[in-house]
Amino acid sequence: MKKLITILMSILVSYSYAQDNLAEKFKELYKKQKYDEIINHKVKVRKATAKSLYYIGMAHYMKQEDEKAMIYIDKAIEKGPIDHDMYFYKAQLLTFSKKYNEALPYFDKAIVMLPDEPDFYIGKGQCFKFTGKMDSTIFYYEKAIKSPYRNIDMVLMLAEVYQETNNLKKAVETYKIALKSMKTGNKSHQATSINVALIDYVIGDFQDAKETLEEHLGIYPNDDMAIEKIIQVYYALNEFEKAKPYKEKLTKLHNNNLTQENIKGMYCMDNFFWDGKRVSAYEAFRKPKAEDLLFEKINFFVVDDNQMPIMRVVFETSIGTKIKGDEFYYILALKNKNGSKTFWQWRFKEDYNYLEVKQAVLNILNEKVKHGSSTTYPTTEE
Repeated sequence: MKKLITILMSILVSYSYAQDNLAEKFKELYKKQKYDEIINHKVKVRKATAKSLYYIGMAHYMKQEDEKAMIYIDKAIEKGPIDHDMYFYKAQLLTFSKKYNEALPYFDKAIVMLPDEPDFYIGKGQCFKFTGKMDSTIFYYEKAIKSPYRNIDMVLMLAEVYQETNNLKKAVETYKIALKSMKTGNKSHQATSINVALIDYVIGDFQDAKETLEEHLGIYPNDDMAIEKIIQVYYALNEFEKAKPYKEKLTKLHNNNLTQENIKGMYCMDNFFWDGKRVSAYEAFRKPKAEDLLFEKINFFVVDDNQMPIMRVVFETSIGTKIKGDEFYYILALKNKNGSKTFWQWRFKEDYNYLEVKQAVLNILNEKVKHGSSTTYPTTEE
């Protein structure tokens, strides 16, 4: 009898060892991304260990075969012993299936088993995000980046949520945290750097935006989006002379077809507000030519809440305002879908003072001056 028990125990130990070896084999295949080899391996579910079943489920998971993945993850949990990854990936699969309320308890179980793992907090935060519960999303993303095992992507995810919820101060602070850990010279760093400057500009921290952009352009000198934005920053700070070399650089890039599609023919050099509406000043790259019957050097677009132009004040010149030779002077005209009103009170030369032009535009918008001539037309202006 003792001999029989010894033999049975030996068989069980041998069988258990073989199953552990299978789990280790699956683990190595999984690391090498050989998912089909795992899936095609003949395994008797009744005899397989929980970890072996888990890796079969994960192989299906990586092949985006979620239903099959769930079957094997469930079998692994049912068989046990259970580890944190089994709970986590079950929660992920439930999230992908939009079963958000069912997923949350499994994220919690994974967190209880391994509380320092930031992926679990990110997963739970994303689950809340899909249901529009952004406060909860932020709460769990913040917990994730407090972990010593966080990565840059997690910090960026938190910054993006702050930005989406219009918490711009926190967004820029978080993007700056990410920047400190990022290597320069890659697209991710470049995008994050320009995003920091854009947010600083939006919230009116022009000095911070200026410093970020100057550093940014020291690394990415031909970034046309950054060049356009630093021009706007200098205009916001009334540092027009500092903007000149950047305007020349942007013009050169444009003339060599090295600017993006949104910077074609003209670029935005300033933004300001009038009557609660944003006014964007777009300047044409080229200068007027002798043969131009009409040339619009700057368009001050007044936009509505949907960022659609509702009218514009144009800084323009025409054959009728030519002085002599190639010298022109510019006048201002208010244009909308109904027609055009021309204001002859101001005549600006090529070396115009921008602040004087801007004040004249505001006077026109505030109807403080009368127009000299007008034209009415029925067509709707694009």
